[in-house]
Amino acid sequence: MVERQATLFDKSRHEPYIPLRSPHSQYRLTPFRTTDVDAVIHILNQPEVYTHLLTPYPYQREHAQGFISEQRRRYEADRQYFTGDAVNPIKDGKTFDYGPMLAVREVQSDGPQLFLGVAGIWRSLFLYETDEGLKEECKRKNDAKLAGDSSITYSVAYYLDPACHGKGIMTVAIRELIHSWAIPYMNAHDITVGITEDHLSSRRVLEKVGFKMVGELEGVTPMQRKRKSVLGQWVMQYTAETTG
Repeated sequence: MVERQATLFDKSRHEPYIPLRSPHSQYRLTPFRTTDVDAVIHILNQPEVYTHLLTPYPYQREHAQGFISEQRRRYEADRQYFTGDAVNPIKDGKTFDYGPMLAVREVQSDGPQLFLGVAGIWRSLFLYETDEGLKEECKRKNDAKLAGDSSITYSVAYYLDPACHGKGIMTVAIRELIHSWAIPYMNAHDITVGITEDHLSSRRVLEKVGFKMVGELEGVTPMQRKRKSVLGQWVMQYTAETTG
């Protein structure tokens, strides 16, 4: 069993956060802030990032504002359940079905916190399913389940500023997202995600966390004017019973 980090509370910003463990203790997961818009636009228009994602291209201000607003809306609706107590950070009886703390930040020695990327978890959209009818049926059944149902299929989505690639940050961020949040506060057991077949570094990140490849699909990632060809996907799965 992986030891989990406590969900802490930044009283100066009035927001919860999950600290990453050493040697990445200067990083944390926090809710999105409205000031993150420009950083998100910059990162998601970097070829090292967008070629592996299904995000719109070019990624424009309205895309960033819409996404951040939706994440903020969900978090603000649930802000009342965060107690500010490190021992019991969530009010009894509350179960989440998403990760409110999804922004990866670096806390600098002089105080500012830099937005570096995202490590988020939501109910699956089953984007790796090739049959549209089956995809919609899976999503309908999955969405109908109550939060806390261990049979819900979740998915993770993540990206990081290219300047921070290769430092192990995302591996630790996803590990904490799962072990310090998704398992204890969402009762998540099945996390399945499709990644582009050419993204070896992403596959290694997931494998280090405990994901296993459970399928390979051909021709499911469209070009979107940002890839030279249609790509397949590797389907990766994390099962809490066997790897948690």
